[in-house]
Amino acid sequence: MYLKTLAITQFKNYPSARVEWSPGVNCLTGQNGMGKTNILEAVYYLCMCRSCRSLTDRQLPLHGTAFFRLDGHFKHEDDTRRVVAKVEAGKRKVFEWNGLVYNRLADHIGRLPVVVILPEDTSIVTEGGEVRRNFFDTTFSQIDQQYLGSLITYNRLLQQRTSLIKKMVENRSWNDALLDTYDLQMEEPAQTVHLKRREYSDDLAPLFESFYELLSDARDKASFTHRSALNDTGWLELMLAGREKDRILQRTVNGLHRDDWSFRIGGENVKRFASQGQLKSVIVALKLAQYELLRQHHGFAPLLLLDDLFDKLDAGRASRLLALLARQSFGQVFITDTDRQRIEEIARNFHKDFRMFEVHEGSVTQIQDS
Repeated sequence: MYLKTLAITQFKNYPSARVEWSPGVNCLTGQNGMGKTNILEAVYYLCMCRSCRSLTDRQLPLHGTAFFRLDGHFKHEDDTRRVVAKVEAGKRKVFEWNGLVYNRLADHIGRLPVVVILPEDTSIVTEGGEVRRNFFDTTFSQIDQQYLGSLITYNRLLQQRTSLIKKMVENRSWNDALLDTYDLQMEEPAQTVHLKRREYSDDLAPLFESFYELLSDARDKASFTHRSALNDTGWLELMLAGREKDRILQRTVNGLHRDDWSFRIGGENVKRFASQGQLKSVIVALKLAQYELLRQHHGFAPLLLLDDLFDKLDAGRASRLLALLARQSFGQVFITDTDRQRIEEIARNFHKDFRMFEVHEGSVTQIQDS
């Protein structure tokens, strides 16, 4: 699968643009702030119905406007798929697949698998559990619609349960029987998400360990483990055990939204002990593992978006990463870099068809074609 053409209207700093892409490697060069990352964000949005940088839809239209449109033609074997996103402030977001409007945006997730590596992705390791849950949920949702559906149901019920707790405390009308009703409704989606998180984490872990070993030249060993209270107790028992804290803190203290993943290098906590180079290697290894897991489940290569990939990598790690990218079997790749000479070297190392584009103040111009 690859993106053949992309048309942009009033997205970020692009009033209007249309680009035809190579099915191999696409290199975007230009100075910082010109809009290279915005192109990757537009591609990601068409695949995932949201920003890859945790921006709200209100932050995405061109400054001074309240509407944007993205139009992409994706090629898969002999089939062309047109995906259109129409987003206007105050109105329902519209996504079309070959002219048909989705009733539920969740039905689109996973049809166009995508992996993006951004400079700020080190937050997956260094920040709180919510960032890690978002990464793993994004990964698993792209390979399993049941996982995504159960997660959506769980989060909706969680929000309702927490709102109920606040109202009961405010009104001094605590009702355990009503909370029991919510806990029973949440049990099935919670168990589904929990079991699938364990399964897919177990699938992802050896891929991550293997990629990290290659990037570190076998000097370090990295690993991660999934941590969940549901590993040790049942759902209803867990919720009942947290009931008194729920009342005191006016929120739901136990559940899937407390799950986390712990990363280690050589037995030490990555968050506390890793160097900048190790952190970057952990993220790249994790994203390449994500890519391989998606490919295994879908049977074809996802899109790979690489933004300023060599930032904070020393020469040795950069060289090993370049060699790894060259020998892995990737599908369509998008790379941004301010250094045109370096990005040309990267493109040639893929040994694939490539195109070079220059990005300048919201315009994209093709400057080279292999």
